[in-house]
Amino acid sequence: MTRRISITALLLFLLCLGSVVWAGEVITRDLPVTSMPVTEDTTSVFISGGPALSVAPVTVLPVAEQPVRVDQKLIAGIAIDDQNDDAQQSALEGIIIAVRSKLEIDASFNQFESSFYQEMTGPISYYLRWFDSKGNSIYVTANARGDIISLDNYTGYDMYSYQGKPRFPLLNKAQVLDLATGYIEQICPELADLLDPNPTFYLNRYSGYVLYYEHLLNGIPVEGDRLSLTIDQDNGALRHLYRDWRATEYNHTDDPAKALAPSVAWETLQREAGLELRYRLLYDYDAYYKATPETPYTPEVILEYAWRKSPSYYIDALTGDIYYPPRDEYSIYGGMGGSSLMAEMGINDEARMEELTPQERERVEALADLISAEEAIASLRRMPYLEFSPELKPNSINYNPDYNDRNLEILYIYFSNDSQVREEGQLYRWASASFDARSGDLLSFSSTVQRETPYRWLQPYKLSGERREEMTRTAISFLEAVKPELSSQVNLHDVMTGETILPYWQENLTLSFVRQVNGLPLEDDYLMVEINLESGKVVGFQQRWHQDLTFPTPAPVISLEEAYAAIAGIESPALSYVVVPAILTEEDELMSYPTIFDAKLVYNLARISWVSVDAHTGSIYQEGSPYMSVSETGDHQYNDIQDLPEAFKVLAVADYLKLPYAESFEPEEQITQAEFLRWVNGIYYEGYLLRDDESFYYSLRYTGFWDESYNDPDKLLTAMDGVKYFVRFLDYGPYLRMLGLFVNPLGLSDEDAAYVALAVGNNAITFATFEPQAILTRYDAAVMIYNFLARK
Repeated sequence: MTRRISITALLLFLLCLGSVVWAGEVITRDLPVTSMPVTEDTTSVFISGGPALSVAPVTVLPVAEQPVRVDQKLIAGIAIDDQNDDAQQSALEGIIIAVRSKLEIDASFNQFESSFYQEMTGPISYYLRWFDSKGNSIYVTANARGDIISLDNYTGYDMYSYQGKPRFPLLNKAQVLDLATGYIEQICPELADLLDPNPTFYLNRYSGYVLYYEHLLNGIPVEGDRLSLTIDQDNGALRHLYRDWRATEYNHTDDPAKALAPSVAWETLQREAGLELRYRLLYDYDAYYKATPETPYTPEVILEYAWRKSPSYYIDALTGDIYYPPRDEYSIYGGMGGSSLMAEMGINDEARMEELTPQERERVEALADLISAEEAIASLRRMPYLEFSPELKPNSINYNPDYNDRNLEILYIYFSNDSQVREEGQLYRWASASFDARSGDLLSFSSTVQRETPYRWLQPYKLSGERREEMTRTAISFLEAVKPELSSQVNLHDVMTGETILPYWQENLTLSFVRQVNGLPLEDDYLMVEINLESGKVVGFQQRWHQDLTFPTPAPVISLEEAYAAIAGIESPALSYVVVPAILTEEDELMSYPTIFDAKLVYNLARISWVSVDAHTGSIYQEGSPYMSVSETGDHQYNDIQDLPEAFKVLAVADYLKLPYAESFEPEEQITQAEFLRWVNGIYYEGYLLRDDESFYYSLRYTGFWDESYNDPDKLLTAMDGVKYFVRFLDYGPYLRMLGLFVNPLGLSDEDAAYVALAVGNNAITFATFEPQAILTRYDAAVMIYNFLARK
């Protein structure tokens, strides 16, 4: 079957992949609102419990006087085929009617365009766009049944309107949840009874309230299936809807009533992936970003119990067996990066050196003893087992400091054959390599290999056990020749045996060799080798290796049983469904787009797979960082603020910033610098940086307002201190330089008067109640932030 795909279709397809914005003013439905008198230009409405809003008028294009009933069989049954233009037209008409039956579109949207896109063996997606003469657009993606998959709209919405200073939303969560329920019933009613009624819910100040609804099957979540909505925080308009959903019907479902106990999954996990001792690097990022060549930073090495084998599989909930669902695998390539700094720039020219600053001169001198690109390329061409065609020529050479190791200077070289005329069916060829620019040591390499056949006709690759062993020997021989000192310190990680069926798009076999110390692995350090499946040569290499590490002794450590008990105390295998294609043959799995799905009931181990235990202390780590329980995210109730005159302000700020206090707020406690800055930081970052000191202070420095001289985390703040940090964080630096221009009723210095005036102007404080040298309590800080966020 042939298809005509226009440039417009492709552009719309790419645009629809992005997360754009939907202005819900162009949709009408039965909302929990009370209509007010209508004027010629606007419709005023009151949302129950909220303030008055003003939205654009709604006029419906004349589709039909009665609700349109769409024959779903008719829509789905028509194939898009170049030989049948009538069928194409009829199918598109059916899709438009199906979409318009769920949406009411303003009459001003009097222009329309559409396209469709179909993968080689996949389903058809339709892209519909209504737009007006002012540049407002409504985008809809629909499937061949007329279901709305995504809905985005720029209408009446200024995409930059949320870029200013943040403030409290006009709608609360209960109101938004009611609105979301109505939108779901209107736009995708077929999903309404399949959704978890308690969505994940958070406020994004740039776009509004974001809700994620999980797909429930027999009361169990279906992994990966969800519906997302973004609703305007001020007027309740639907700005975005996206259905990440594979199917509403499945070939069969496993009965949760027949599931084995979670303890069976836990026992299988211990048996198959069990904990083992290994080393891991623990970074102090605050110290890391202060490192210089003169004062280098070395990460701490800890000894931990971690999973011997990453439990990236599931446990079949009915049989207790390990279950591997079909999933993608990705190759790891050596990196290119950094801004260009050519070696041939005359960096030792004395006249030019005199024009440099001391810092610039220091950088120039550091480059004086680096190897040349010619030396690096020559060494690359001498390396055995490497797939590096002589037709590849260097076209980019960069010298840059390494972002992981500030003491390491790296030479990056990029090669390509783009100057040659390539025959039809051949691919663009390229390679990249990076070297230690002082020693000439190879750090990474990546290269393409010309296929013998066009990409789309490649068949699944059957990798035999013998072929895998042969490729492994090639990788070991390459490392022994290129990395003789390091190759003796590594072991092959995750060794597989027997025949393996690889997807048609996978070109290379990736082998990871992990560093061993005291007989224990340090997975942070490794040598990665990629072998091309067709040529059997090395097409990729990557090295990550830390020098000057101090390794703790393996003993004494807590017992394996104690490590399991520590993890079991915070995590538990959870039931979920995994949706997979109903596979008939291996070729169906790897080459065809699935049309029938199975829902497999499993115990999901994803959360547990990232948990480890410090072998000396028993502390829990999650995803490489110290484990902390999830903070409160809303509906705070404190037992010690009832008598405060503005207790509601404390609760509002606690919800907005996700403050991590449980039952007691301790309102009269004098607040510390670190605590107050976390609160202020949460105004912009929605509380996401409340847990990590290192990331938090790095973020403050990144904003440009923070200076190391301010850094005194345990300092108890006065009211004046709080005002200064608050105003600095709001980025009012230019105004602070206008000393002497501000109202100064308190007799402060010109600098302090500027801070106070800007705080008053932003509604954070008032002159009448502000006492500069008074202690700043938690209650004072909460009121200050509330007043700012509640401004009109």
